[in-house]
Amino acid sequence: MAENLLGKYVWLMDVLLRYKRLTFQEINNLWQRSELGSGDELPLRTFHNHRKAIKDIFDVYIECNRNDGYHYYIDEPERIKNNNLRNWLVSSYATLNQIQADNKLENRILFENIPSGQTWLTTLAEAMRHNKVLNITHQGFGKPEAHTFEIEPYALKVVKRRWYVVARNPYYSEKNKEKKIKPGDVYLVYALDRISDIQDTGKTFKMKKDFDIDQFFEGCCGVITSDEPVQ
Repeated sequence: MAENLLGKYVWLMDVLLRYKRLTFQEINNLWQRSELGSGDELPLRTFHNHRKAIKDIFDVYIECNRNDGYHYYIDEPERIKNNNLRNWLVSSYATLNQIQADNKLENRILFENIPSGQTWLTTLAEAMRHNKVLNITHQGFGKPEAHTFEIEPYALKVVKRRWYVVARNPYYSEKNKEKKIKPGDVYLVYALDRISDIQDTGKTFKMKKDFDIDQFFEGCCGVITSDEPVQ
């Protein structure tokens, strides 16, 4: 089997989330019965390497209670359950691992395709990581034609199996500042499946410190934002 370290890390977190507390031998038994294990033993050294990697990558700590028969458990499991990204990753990979474990299920589970998710997600995530200004060609819902303009990508959001990017629009933000309209910064939401092209402008931006994605969508339904008080 090809090396699948991420799948192994997620498998270990998923097992401890489901069983709460397990000895290493119990973990090893479950590992041998899993598709990833393929009947092989889980070396103790490899197990501890996985624990360290999970801490470094996911900021999730797998602790050991030596006073209770050396049972391993996830410290503060709510760090996964209350974090949408970690929770989504664990649940998605756990499902994938299970499907791969039984090839008979492969053609009996139907998944919904997420429009343009695979096309632009990597590009936008990289731009967010390095604060790159992008030139996008976007045709809004109900608009007769597409327009090309610059955005400063701030965040990504998925709603009802559709990806959106939340971005500061430099053009409208500058217009507001010229007219002395407050707040000056304009943040808009663009559906990824309405984007036909993305180009790197070679410019960078400095993310506004007062931007809060949770506050931006507070009280909103889906991606439709409003300045009205939350009811």
